[in-house]
Amino acid sequence: MLDLDKVGEMRQFSTVNGTAKQVRTDLVNMILTQLVSKRGDDAVREKEHWKVVVSRAVTVLNEDKKGPWFDRIVMPNSSNYSTEEIAEDETLRHRRIVRATSFMQALKPIEAYLAEFDASPSDSLEERANRLATVVNEFWKAVRAKMPECFKEADNYVIQKTPGVFSLHMLCRELLKGMYQGRRPWTQEHFEAMIADISTLSRPDFWHKGDDDKGIGAGEASKYGSMKGFKELFELIEDSR
Repeated sequence: MLDLDKVGEMRQFSTVNGTAKQVRTDLVNMILTQLVSKRGDDAVREKEHWKVVVSRAVTVLNEDKKGPWFDRIVMPNSSNYSTEEIAEDETLRHRRIVRATSFMQALKPIEAYLAEFDASPSDSLEERANRLATVVNEFWKAVRAKMPECFKEADNYVIQKTPGVFSLHMLCRELLKGMYQGRRPWTQEHFEAMIADISTLSRPDFWHKGDDDKGIGAGEASKYGSMKGFKELFELIEDSR
């Protein structure tokens, strides 16, 4: 540190050492993404490329005004809407309901699959991110078409919260495999055909978080709250075909 005497350096070291906190994962990913934007893909290590890809993809999904994820993700530079803001605009209650950290992590298996089976070594990280965002967007549009009420009042359901994000991204990855083998394009129309017989994706009650004031019980999906639970929820969804 510049312009500090020895005592000042020791005091600053004590402060940093005693109060430092870990930086949020989503913020780290965004910083890596900005670094790549300014200095190119080689500015970060190859094993961290996926972080840049999912970070960019989340931004694209969150900014798509016609997509299922428009303003549903709490980005690193934003926060949940306040009680006052919701009181002025009730629609904000159903916005910013899942953190970017969770969404990015849930995208990792899909990104890994696309990187292995649908990518060229010459693809830039931006191209990989746009492809990931497009595929995920088409998948979620298909889910929204089956249960539009879950998306109109998203805060009342867990389908766009961590249980739904993790379990359905696991499902999406499995669908991609079958569609690739069957030469089906990864579009909303074909995703709809693939999930047509999944009963848990036709039952909004399965995804309801519950409302005691209205006498609505919590749905089965809301009972899963850990990574192990999200995998079990994915398996339950698959078994409901």
